Amino acid sequence: MSALYLPERGKPPQRAVSVPKDERVLYLTLQLPTSMQPGQVEAFSELGECIAIPWYIVNSEKGGSALADRVLQAARALCPTLVLMQIQGAYHFALTEFSTAFVPEMFRNLRALSDPNCVVVNWCGDVYAEAAKVLPAWLIALAAQIDVALFSNCDYPAMLRRAVPAVSAGFLQCAYSPTEFDRRDTAGLNLIGEGGLVWVATNYDGRRAALAAQIEHAFPRALTVYGGGWKDSGVRCPGHIDFRASSFLHSSARLVLSDAVLGLRRCTSGRMARVMGSGGCYLAQAFDDCEGFGIVNGKHALLWHDVPELLGLIHDWIRPERDADRAVMQQAAYDLARNNWTWSVAARELLWIVQQERAARRRAHEEAGGQRCCARLRRRAMTRKKATRVPPPVEAAVAEIGGRPGPAPPGPVEQARALLRDAACYQTHVWGGEPLNAGICGLERQAFWKPEDFAGKSVLDLGCATGSDLFRALELGAAEAAGIELHPRNVQLAQALAAILDAKLSVQLGDLRKGVPEELRRRPWHTVLCSAILQHVGYRPLWLELDARVVYIVGGAEGAPYTLQAVLRPGWIGALLGMAPNNSADKQLVRPVYRLERVR
Repeated sequence: MSALYLPERGKPPQRAVSVPKDERVLYLTLQLPTSMQPGQVEAFSELGECIAIPWYIVNSEKGGSALADRVLQAARALCPTLVLMQIQGAYHFALTEFSTAFVPEMFRNLRALSDPNCVVVNWCGDVYAEAAKVLPAWLIALAAQIDVALFSNCDYPAMLRRAVPAVSAGFLQCAYSPTEFDRRDTAGLNLIGEGGLVWVATNYDGRRAALAAQIEHAFPRALTVYGGGWKDSGVRCPGHIDFRASSFLHSSARLVLSDAVLGLRRCTSGRMARVMGSGGCYLAQAFDDCEGFGIVNGKHALLWHDVPELLGLIHDWIRPERDADRAVMQQAAYDLARNNWTWSVAARELLWIVQQERAARRRAHEEAGGQRCCARLRRRAMTRKKATRVPPPVEAAVAEIGGRPGPAPPGPVEQARALLRDAACYQTHVWGGEPLNAGICGLERQAFWKPEDFAGKSVLDLGCATGSDLFRALELGAAEAAGIELHPRNVQLAQALAAILDAKLSVQLGDLRKGVPEELRRRPWHTVLCSAILQHVGYRPLWLELDARVVYIVGGAEGAPYTLQAVLRPGWIGALLGMAPNNSADKQLVRPVYRLERVR
């Protein structure tokens, strides 16, 4: 049985739970050399005996196999009742050897060494993809091996449940260690700029630089940023800052800036807890259901919704005349964080979820026992020689104790449809003859393909988007199907679909404007697909960078220079196969489809 553990909108999570301290916790903590937080281990040790393994450090230094061995060795010594993992973020599954650690065989061995009532939990505090609509394939695969998947927002649990219905999912907030974040420490005074406005954040893809530039323009030299990606941004950035120093920084600054991420419900990082727990005056972009954290605008923090409002708040609250008002707000923020957002509170919330999961197991076990009893009643009734039907009282009892099977869980096709629907995917997908969605980009181009170009062949799709053509290539019998795509959201959606449908394809992130990656150029491909991609790379013939035999080209927007003469090169022959429709509602046949073949 699976469940969703989500707090009501505007209300705090469940915290009223006693802590018997009889748990045996195997804690795979996300500790980085630059951000060690011993308070986390101390808090989860409050639940009982605890063995902590800094999995990222072990994996980085010794590899995935050594990490798996260490996990099983600890489980053998502890016989855990709770396995808590913090597997998250781009930095770990990008490591080549990490995939050798958490594989199904490791989980089978882990459960064999654990207590029969052990609950395996993964808690992920990360946000995925640009539009946050697609969970990565590795997370979906991991969820199939665990009991409960927890997130630091309230939207991802429901998304994961649609992909993996058997897993329980829920919300667990980010937290902080009060002993490591001392309030009002004057050691931070030399870390802030002239204006007293600080921002600790990574400038991902340059997206935060525009906001910083507007602040710098309105308030010259008022802002100091700490983090990566700020080089050449024109903003004062001394570099990274560790957790301990950030406590000094937050408590000494006049204002501490923060922006929200992607509009997910209750989506925030642990930085909010650290800033307010340090007694910082928090200038935060409003996010969905911030009321659920108990934050009152103007009392605990200053909430802004757009840049003009932000600039107005900075102008008003950075003045020395506001020192007394800021001190009152800092005290309120400090009290709120200490009472609600510590790791000890998070540990109690986790224990409540674990207790609910165990109670659900007991109910499922009791129901299974009732169903076995029901089955015995049915067999007994069938063997009666004189009876022609089950007597009404027995029939009623069978229904009452659950003998009639409930609805089957969603299959892979239903899960894939739900994923594509949530992602608003623009490509149309079909698998096993079953339509999965109806995107604005149809499948008409595939009707021109020759099956012999795919059966038993290797296929590469340049600019594959969400992989619609790769799935079709596999259905035509391709021995290998691979793609490269510019947008992370499309890559993650393709990978998630492949995991759900057990489709043996691979999609990698890459910018074809810089050319075809070396690892793809080093090997031969029989069939290469270029669907409406050439206009994005300056009409460069990308297939000439590859050892390819056959190339299918689909033209881009109407009026683009896609003619047979334009795409043909010496050593190749080609033909116009027909016209495919555009992606507009009128579906005009304006996109030529060419097939090129190298002359051997």
